[in-house]
Amino acid sequence: MSRPALIGDIGGTNARLALVTPGEITPHDIINLPCADYPGVIEAVHDYLERVGATGANAPQEACLAFACPVHAERVKMTNNHWAFSKVMFGRR
Repeated sequence: MSRPALIGDIGGTNARLALVTPGEITPHDIINLPCADYPGVIEAVHDYLERVGATGANAPQEACLAFACPVHAERVKMTNNHWAFSKVMFGRR
């Protein structure tokens, strides 16, 4: 069985995360996490994966995250919350 992919809609207030199983179109294990509860996106994603049991050998190897802010520069700073990160942190160069 293939690992699911992580998908997410990251806004200023909430990070909505879910998993999608290869070959399917319906997301599952949808959780809405308040951005204010986490120092950054990595911590929110780690908490989500732990909550749904998608860690270790079950952890997704692919992700598609949409951010509600400009993402054209290497350094991304969320417009409506305190999160900031580098795209290299996610493996994009």
